[in-house]
Amino acid sequence: MAFFNRFMDDDYKRQTTDIVQDVVENMNNILNTKKDYGSLLRNFGIRDLNEFNDRDGMIDIIIKEVIRCIECYEPRVKIINVLKEAETDMFKLPFQIECVVQSNKQRMSMEFDTVYNNFFVENLT
Repeated sequence: MAFFNRFMDDDYKRQTTDIVQDVVENMNNILNTKKDYGSLLRNFGIRDLNEFNDRDGMIDIIIKEVIRCIECYEPRVKIINVLKEAETDMFKLPFQIECVVQSNKQRMSMEFDTVYNNFFVENLT
């Protein structure tokens, strides 16, 4: 959504601007785009993770990919830490993202669905 905000009318921006929600939407877009398929930008998105058979190896790669993508394509966020949470579902990998959003310490929850290869990021208040 951050990219599309550049084309919005200023009055509309003032009415709908919630910076944290905008960051969450942008992070969801970034992390759910497949690298080299969904954007003209080189290295935008997460690489294909279907090559991994080992869950632990996949976790390390996912964390590195998430950090790389957020640092490159969401400049409003500074990552402090990405922590793996306790497993609740064998097909999902939950993570906790600790980051700074516009000078406010913000915690976000991220879940990676191993079946559909997609991410879901949400704001924790």
